[in-house]
Amino acid sequence: MYRTKINVNRVLALIFLSLILFRANGQVFAQPATAARAVSEKEAQKFALKIQFAILDGKAGLFNSLVDWEAIIATATQEYANYTGMKEVLNDFRKGIQQGVTNSEKGMASSIINASKGNGNYKFLRVHNKGGYVFALFRMVSGSGGVNYHDMLLDRMPDGTIKVKNIQVALTGEYITESLNRSALQFIQDKQKENQDKLSEPEKKIYQETEAVLKFMRSFNEPKKLLAQYNGLPERFKNSKHVLIMLMNTAYNTKNEEVYTASINSYRKQYPDSPTIDLLLIDRNTQAGKYDEVLKSINAVEKLVGNDPHLDNLRSETYYKKGDFKLALEYAERAVKNEPALVTSYWTVLGISLKIKDYSLTAKYLTLVERKLKISLADLKEVPDYAGFVDSPQYTEWMKTRPKKKQEEK
Repeated sequence: MYRTKINVNRVLALIFLSLILFRANGQVFAQPATAARAVSEKEAQKFALKIQFAILDGKAGLFNSLVDWEAIIATATQEYANYTGMKEVLNDFRKGIQQGVTNSEKGMASSIINASKGNGNYKFLRVHNKGGYVFALFRMVSGSGGVNYHDMLLDRMPDGTIKVKNIQVALTGEYITESLNRSALQFIQDKQKENQDKLSEPEKKIYQETEAVLKFMRSFNEPKKLLAQYNGLPERFKNSKHVLIMLMNTAYNTKNEEVYTASINSYRKQYPDSPTIDLLLIDRNTQAGKYDEVLKSINAVEKLVGNDPHLDNLRSETYYKKGDFKLALEYAERAVKNEPALVTSYWTVLGISLKIKDYSLTAKYLTLVERKLKISLADLKEVPDYAGFVDSPQYTEWMKTRPKKKQEEK
């Protein structure tokens, strides 16, 4: 029996890391549960906490058991079933993809787990309804500080259990079914090439258009070539999400301000309900020192994903860079109040307190870090940023409030 050879590493890279691929026809998701089998809000919340636990506890197997990968992959690839010469190889291709996405070291779960380590975090935010579907929204903060959101479609299985039927990833602006659909693009194209003499006229047109898109994508390391090839793309592909993002990134890297601005404007116009561009611009404009633009992007993301204390922490960091320490402190403390487990907000408050020399506030938050977050502190006398605090009377008083063992260690 013919076995489809799949480069799992390549496929996974396309799914989880790349922002440059495109596929126009990928189905988003299958029919949801009927009213009789619908998932209640209470059930969804309980299930979502299992997802959060699986990630924070590093249990990739548990995460994968809560996701209906077989249905996701079938939905993502079902349009190819009727392509000439595909029926006999599609099942093997699906099995290979499933092995890849559930891989304990390189699959989606392990990617999220690894990104959330250290100073990272994975947090269930809320259950909401979208177009008759029940979703659980999660926020991922990477160890390096980057933020992403995963909106998981929940559905009830025939046996009564609940599983994830799809995942919308904010940074890519699409569902995982769409990513998987595009990840198969080169494979499908290769098969169509083998059967060119058997293709119908509509299939030949699809083949030719897909070849143009693939040619464009392969040029991501050749900016001038890519910009030129964009103009040669079929019109209906030019405003696709990933073509525009790829164009924007290339224009940014080559300092082509005209194309960069035009691609951002086109994306906003075509996809007003997508936070992707603003999530990307938060980092980019921070690096450029365009802090007012950063604040606009944070507000835009919040409008789309809802209230999230981490966004207040980002506002705080931005106001700090602007030199507005009053607002920086206000937003950082609000983030702590609304999400007491958000570690980064405590460090933000501490940084501000040291800057404005409010050493009583410094002592307060160092106590919270030790007692509430259970984080062991280094000897502050060895940390230059804390020199002013160490020389203050507040430091002496703070040391007296610490457990005797901690005092002896210092």
